[in-house]
Amino acid sequence: MNLLELPILALAFLVAALAPPFGARPARRIGIAFDRLARRPWRAALLLAVLGAGGAAATAGLAGLPAPRIHDEFGYLLAADTFAHGRLTNPTPAGAEHFETFHVLLRPSYQSKYPPAQGLLLALGVLLGHPAIGLWLASGLVGPVMLWALRGWTRPRWALLGAALAVSRIAIVGDWAQSYWGGTVAALAGALVCGSIPRLRDRGGLVAGLALGGGLAVLAAGRPFEGAVLGLVAFLMMAAPGWRRRRLADAPARRALAAAAIALLLGLAALSFHASRVTGSALRLPRVEYEAQYGVTPDFLWQSPTERSDFLVPEFRDFHAGWCRDEYEKRRSASGFLREAGRDLERHGAFYLGFVWILPFALGVCGTLRDGKGRRLLALLAVPLGAGFLVSWSYPHYLAPATLPIVALVTLGFRTLARGGPRARALGRALLLATLVVLLARVASRIRRPDAWPEERARIVRELTEQGDRHLILVHYGEGHSVHDEWVYNGADLAAAPVLWARSLDPERDLALLALYPGRHVWRLEIGRNVGPFTLRPGP
Repeated sequence: MNLLELPILALAFLVAALAPPFGARPARRIGIAFDRLARRPWRAALLLAVLGAGGAAATAGLAGLPAPRIHDEFGYLLAADTFAHGRLTNPTPAGAEHFETFHVLLRPSYQSKYPPAQGLLLALGVLLGHPAIGLWLASGLVGPVMLWALRGWTRPRWALLGAALAVSRIAIVGDWAQSYWGGTVAALAGALVCGSIPRLRDRGGLVAGLALGGGLAVLAAGRPFEGAVLGLVAFLMMAAPGWRRRRLADAPARRALAAAAIALLLGLAALSFHASRVTGSALRLPRVEYEAQYGVTPDFLWQSPTERSDFLVPEFRDFHAGWCRDEYEKRRSASGFLREAGRDLERHGAFYLGFVWILPFALGVCGTLRDGKGRRLLALLAVPLGAGFLVSWSYPHYLAPATLPIVALVTLGFRTLARGGPRARALGRALLLATLVVLLARVASRIRRPDAWPEERARIVRELTEQGDRHLILVHYGEGHSVHDEWVYNGADLAAAPVLWARSLDPERDLALLALYPGRHVWRLEIGRNVGPFTLRPGP
């Protein structure tokens, strides 16, 4: 976890222990204003939207626009560029073997292997001027969507607090808002699903039905496995015998379920159409096609790896048969599984909670054990979390569909502190203040020297573009190069790109590539340990 939060947390405990009245009077005034705002949900939602989008944009303004560095980010940006061009995929480019890169299909068409949700979000940003604008718009939705969802689980004042907490931790400065890897779309879709459950159980409603079906459809287009697990939990909750007897005879409930089914089916049909254009089959997702061509490590621990020796370049062998296989093997033994599961929990805790929210989260979990509604909320987190241990590796954005129950449990923990004695209330106030301090500290931590190679790659593209003409860069990787630092990524339209990145294979094939893309200034770039400086020299 971020050790920066430890002294902030220690100071909060110290204040609560030594000065229980600290902040009580201003807190009462703030609480009154907070209650007034909570009774005006549209006004509260608008304020949260401005804080989320504005805060994310301001952070990027201070720290600089994000430069892609993770393989996945480049894949999502390719999808965004493709969608922004008005296409679902692109034809296989000439000299395709020189453009092979991680998480990108070149045959039967040229497109990212990932589901389209994140690419569509970034494409909106591209159309508005920059992919990061899509991230900021999604950040602006975090507060309003969380507010709507939480109002189904708790009172308005606590729902507003939870939405504000989500904005502070996720929407402004988190990796989802400041990189193209992203989990915000899945978090929003998961919140729609979770927020629809208490509404459908209590009274039905067309909006709740559309939220359920639409949320599941977006999850299918973003995080299919985790979305399916969350959808199964939601289905089991609404299929409980008591709910069936009470609600299925009710016309509004039937209309809500019909709306959910229609929204989900339309989403799945669109996803199948996308797959048919990319892979040639409506039933074969791009990720499945990519794994058939390059994959070694299975997605789930109970599956067996694929043995293959047909890699064209050593970087693909080192990544798929090396790093990915090693990560998979770490979890195959009982001790390795427990060790890696513990590391996953630590990563999830660092991202979603930090040190400051551990106590409120624990209090929220304990409080949910005493009532049925709370246990349902806990199940919406526990089941997707447990299912995540069955995949070959895990990152915090894999758990994004369960963001709403995490935020809700933290909020309920703050509610427990507010209903306690003087020291408990003082600790709650101190932890809320610490949350604000952590937010400011995380924004400040973004203002640092940027990573060398992503910035250098962006600099090369910018300088060559400013020169005019068109350029082709042949990249050759030397000893010590990390397979996680990949330079060969391009946009949707290779023929029209002012700067084209290509993998150097051998002199004969390199010359053949130049004949396929005539009229370009040719450069060579030698990459070793990615330490820099990175200097282009005339090629081939």
